[in-house]
Amino acid sequence: MRIGILSDFASTGGASTAAARIAHALRQKGNTITRISSDGSAESMFDEKTLFVGRKFLLINQCFRLIGKEHYAQPFRRNELLRQLEYLLKAIKPHAISIHNLHGASWPIELVRKALEHCPVIWTLHDCWSFLGSYYPSHSDPPPKSSLASIKRFWNLINNSHARHQLVAATPSHWMKNLATSSHWKRNQVTCIPNPLPTNIIQELDPVACKKALGLPQNLPVALIIAGNLSEDRKGGAMIGKILAEMQNEKIQFLLVGNGAVATPENVKSLGFVNDNKLLNIIYCAADFLLHPAPIDNLPNTVAESLTAGTPVLAFAVGGIPEMVFPYKSGWLVKEYCHQTILSKIKEIIFSHGYKKLRDSSRNVALERFDSDTVAYQYQTLIESTLKKYE
Repeated sequence: MRIGILSDFASTGGASTAAARIAHALRQKGNTITRISSDGSAESMFDEKTLFVGRKFLLINQCFRLIGKEHYAQPFRRNELLRQLEYLLKAIKPHAISIHNLHGASWPIELVRKALEHCPVIWTLHDCWSFLGSYYPSHSDPPPKSSLASIKRFWNLINNSHARHQLVAATPSHWMKNLATSSHWKRNQVTCIPNPLPTNIIQELDPVACKKALGLPQNLPVALIIAGNLSEDRKGGAMIGKILAEMQNEKIQFLLVGNGAVATPENVKSLGFVNDNKLLNIIYCAADFLLHPAPIDNLPNTVAESLTAGTPVLAFAVGGIPEMVFPYKSGWLVKEYCHQTILSKIKEIIFSHGYKKLRDSSRNVALERFDSDTVAYQYQTLIESTLKKYE
C-alpha cells in the first residue's frame, strides 16, 4: 500500500519525531512511504518531497511588505502550496494519507481538503490545533481570530460536504480523543493509537557505565529533565527554575538536556540540546528517574523514551501522562500542579531510593503499551477499514 505522510517538518519537534516513528513502523509492514514536509531529510529511508514557496511568492510578499500589507500575500502562498500538493499527490497516487502537524510550518488547513480529493485521510492529533487553533486549551497563546475563522470554515465545509473520501483521526492518548470528540471531531471517527516506542534508538544500558561516561557522581541519584526548550511554559519552564533553586543543597544530581537552560546551581549539569541518538540513549540510562514537570501534555516522546530505557518518570497527572506513568510501576504521579508538592515527592523518592525497584517494570510498561509492531497493525487496520468503505 502506498501511504503519504504529510508533516510540517521532517525532523524538528516532537510531532515530527512521532510521525517519523509511525511511518517507519508502517514501512516495516511492507508499505511504501512518501513523506511530504517543508524541509525534508537527507538521511531518510523514505521517498522525500517538499512543499515550499518559491521566488515568485517571495517577491510578492516583499512588495506587500513595503506597503505594510504583508497579510495580502497569504492567499498567494496558500494557493501555491495547494498547487504543489496537488501535483505531488497526482504523481504519488497514495492509497491513504497520514497527516500530522501543519501549523509548525504555517501550512493552511486547506491542505487537508486537497488531500481528501485524492484518498482517505488519517489525521494524527499531536495537539489541539485541528479543532482549537492552539496547542492546548491552556498554557498556550490564544489563537489569532483569522486562524479560528479558518478552522471553523474548514469544519463547516467538511460537515456539509458529501466527499467520497473520509477524514478520520488517530489520537495518541484517550485524553486527546475526549477533547477532540467534544469539539469539531464529534462527527468523525476518532481512534486512540499510541505513538510507537523507539526500541531501535533506546536500549537498556548499564546505568553505572552511563553515569561514568557523562561524568556524573555514582553516589547521588540523577534526575533527568529533558525538553526541546526548557524555558517554555508548556514544558514546565517556570516549575523547573523553582525546583532547581530549592533543591540546590539536597543530595541529588540534576541533568538538563535542551535549549533555554539558565544559570544553574552546583548540583545541576546542563548538556544543552542533544540530537545524537546514541548519546540520548546513554543519558536516559544514566538517569535514575525522569522529571517531567509539564503542566499539560499529550503523550510525550520523552516519557516513552525514558520508560523504554527502564528509567521511571515523575510527572504531574495531566493530559495523557496517566496513560503512560502508573504509580509505583513506571513512576510516580503528582495530582496537584504545585512546585511544593512535587518537591516533596522528589525528596520522598531520593530518600527511599524507590527508583531502584522500577527499572524492569518501567521498561515492561513501554514494551506492552508502545510496541512498534502493534502500533503499525493498529494504523494499518484503521487505514484498511477506511478504504473498504469505498470498495
